Amino acid sequence: IEAHSYGTSNPLYSVILVFNSKILPDAKAEMEKYNVKVIEGNIIYKIVEDYEEWVKEVEESLKSDEFNKLTKPAIIKVLPNCLFRSSKPAICGVEVIYGTLKVKSYLMSEDGKRIGYVKEIKNHEQENIKEAKVGMQVPISIEGNIVLGKHVKENDILYVDIPENEVRMLIHQYNDRLRGDEKEALERFIELKRKLENNMFWGI
Repeated sequence: IEAHSYGTSNPLYSVILVFNSKILPDAKAEMEKYNVKVIEGNIIYKIVEDYEEWVKEVEESLKSDEFNKLTKPAIIKVLPNCLFRSSKPAICGVEVIYGTLKVKSYLMSEDGKRIGYVKEIKNHEQENIKEAKVGMQVPISIEGNIVLGKHVKENDILYVDIPENEVRMLIHQYNDRLRGDEKEALERFIELKRKLENNMFWGI
């Protein structure tokens, strides 16, 4: 119970090392109930090795979870002859030029105006998908106060608008997890934001 309590603040604390001892059935049931990791054995260095390996697995899992929650960089182009609905929501066809476009990502025009967020992405079978990667041409719906043909036009370039704190995390903590085209999208977005904000240190 104590290990579980510590684990609520840090999953790496939710573990018990057992050396050359038997675990009572009631205790084992409690460990399973609270999802406490148990590493046991009769060789102390093997227990330590197993513990270190478990720590690496948990840290990798935590890092992956955090990375997946971050806004992914992407640059898209509005395709010509693909303005399907003007507003509420606006629906158009786009091509992902760089990066990964994910549902719920906010979009920004080249002049820095936030135009809304990606409500839906569909594939060629008109099925909802969670993301579209570089090179894909897909219809998307945009929820926001925009009118296609007025605020957003054919061949316009749009950027995923990433919060500055997430930009810092992508640069300093997760840069090795980004594909080459995602890094390119991030670099171009940062360059644009620094120009618009007139701040050469934006995102650092």
